[in-house]
Amino acid sequence: MIAIMGIIGSFEGWVPEQNDLYLRGNNPAGFTAVGKNTDYVLFLSDRIQSVYHNVQNNSGFSIQTSRYYDFAKFNTLTLDIEKISGGTRKYWFELCNTDGSYLIRNTIEFTGRKSISMDIRNVALNFRPMIYIRDYDQFYMPDIYIFQIRLST
Repeated sequence: MIAIMGIIGSFEGWVPEQNDLYLRGNNPAGFTAVGKNTDYVLFLSDRIQSVYHNVQNNSGFSIQTSRYYDFAKFNTLTLDIEKISGGTRKYWFELCNTDGSYLIRNTIEFTGRKSISMDIRNVALNFRPMIYIRDYDQFYMPDIYIFQIRLST
């Protein structure tokens, strides 16, 4: 329990700011799992979680907003993520258009917690963005927690 200005209470969650598309269970952008492997993407009270499994040649998952965003107003899309098992692996992180065609692809090798930023200055679109994450070698469904997705100027 904490006291703030004479009011006693407890902290019960995270409050997203204007540019947060997703923040620890708060989903103002209305992300849902789309495409392949939707059964392996969980929307939990504090994160989005992809569940590891062997899916040869079908190794990723996509989440897409239900709202349109004008990306011309922003410079960066950042994901706060954590790889939750195994050693270092290489992944593709793609920002895709509403139809699924990719606009930006980052290849990142990591383990543990990381913030991944994509330069979106050349994406002057008003669209429902899709984020596609997949194993670089296309053998395993990524085992990743997503804690935050945000846009910044």
